[in-house]
Amino acid sequence: MFSAFLDNLSFGGFGMYSQDKIELKKEIEFDLTVPLLGQPLSGSGSIRYLNPVEKYNKDIYFMGVEFNEVNKDAIMFIIKRLHLQKAKQTSAKSHNLLDFIPY
Repeated sequence: MFSAFLDNLSFGGFGMYSQDKIELKKEIEFDLTVPLLGQPLSGSGSIRYLNPVEKYNKDIYFMGVEFNEVNKDAIMFIIKRLHLQKAKQTSAKSHNLLDFIPY
């Protein structure tokens, strides 16, 4: 068992930072905690990318995981919600800027 911080999520997999090194091509099982979903997202995947980095003043690893088995509907739901949140944030910022244009 290992813990990691989720960095990105796509329909094909996810990127994560961890202090634990997992070898390339190793198959893993995971439980992602995603607040937008309201419950853990469980599945399996394979490590396809491994890069040591220094982040948060520590030597850690960035790893890319390709999904082997996961609920694709849940992934699509999360991605759509993230895009909707981003669009709302962008829209709110645009309105605030337009409010200050003199006519």
